[in-house]
Amino acid sequence: MRIVVIEDDAVVAETLTLYLERAGFSVTAAADGPMVALTIEDDGAGVPDAALPRLFDKFYRVPGSRGGSRSGLGVGLAAVRGLLEATGG
Repeated sequence: MRIVVIEDDAVVAETLTLYLERAGFSVTAAADGPMVALTIEDDGAGVPDAALPRLFDKFYRVPGSRGGSRSGLGVGLAAVRGLLEATGG
C-alpha cells in the first residue's frame, strides 16, 4: 500500500511550523535523491543507550519513564515502524 498526499507546500510548511512550535520539537527535511530525509529533535531528557535496542518493541517503555501525565502504553514507535515498513520506508 502506498499513500500519496498532494498539498500546497506553503500550507504544509505553515501547519508544521505552528504545530511544532507548540509541541517542543523540531523537524528538518533534506533532499536525498528522490527521497526526503527527516530529522526529528526534541528538548526532552533523551533515551538511555541501554534502552535503544528495544525502543521500537511493542509495549516497551523506558524504565523510569512511567510517571506523570505523559506516560503511554509503549505502542507509538512500534506503530510508526510498522507503518513505515508497510509502505516501503
